[in-house]
Amino acid sequence: AAGGAVRNCTIVSCVNYSGYGMIYVNGGTLTVTGCRLVDNTSVNGGSPGIACNGGTLNASYCLVAGGRPAAPIAGNSAAPGFNLPGGKGTIAHCTIVDGFSTTGGSGIGNNNRSVTVTDSIILSSCCEPCALADNGVYDDYRKLVFKNCLGIGLNGWTDASAGNIETWDPKFVNPRLGDYRIAAGSPCIGAASDGGDIGCFAYGAEADVVVPVVEVAAGADLEAALTAAPDGAEVRLAAGEFVLSREILVDRPLRIVGAGRDKTVVRSDGK
Repeated sequence: AAGGAVRNCTIVSCVNYSGYGMIYVNGGTLTVTGCRLVDNTSVNGGSPGIACNGGTLNASYCLVAGGRPAAPIAGNSAAPGFNLPGGKGTIAHCTIVDGFSTTGGSGIGNNNRSVTVTDSIILSSCCEPCALADNGVYDDYRKLVFKNCLGIGLNGWTDASAGNIETWDPKFVNPRLGDYRIAAGSPCIGAASDGGDIGCFAYGAEADVVVPVVEVAAGADLEAALTAAPDGAEVRLAAGEFVLSREILVDRPLRIVGAGRDKTVVRSDGK
């Protein structure tokens, strides 16, 4: 986009084939507010999140979770949360979590641009401790400024950074099921620069869970599909037959939905 506004959109389990981002600005000013980008992926060196390749990006109250970019092209950090190879901007009250990147920048990637990040959560994993290298930031030029954010290593990023909370545990309600609201006792409560709560969800907000969807074609390897599906996903089986060579144990939260009675058939040739 060359400027404009994107508000309250949801993008789930999609693939970005551009070299930029699932949402991106390449000139002018783009405002992104209240969007949810969950469990997306990318090819061609782009990001499954939000990108700024030129112009100005102002993002607020966005959730970017579970992005999996492919290997980056030269000069592009391909961060799955916010990828900033060009331009400038601000990121405020965003929750950027559970992404993965081969470059080490799993939340925000920045190439010599001045970007201020306030009142946001930046973590590669919200279920276990993680080091700075894979926590959320890739910035060779150290021009990112963090203020009143939660993450690991943010206070040492620039001299202008302040008010950050150094922890890997923001106390989400249920991150394994995609519920990134903050629970009672969270250090994010009341810690934002505006007196509110850090992250895109205020404490006590109504549930806003985005359910990942996995489509499985008839005849595909059902066991592999169930293994690869994220926790809490809805696995949709197409009409046709699925043959299992052995018993499958599903010991985590998944919703498996067929195309209808007598349309989707699962049978086992194993013991």
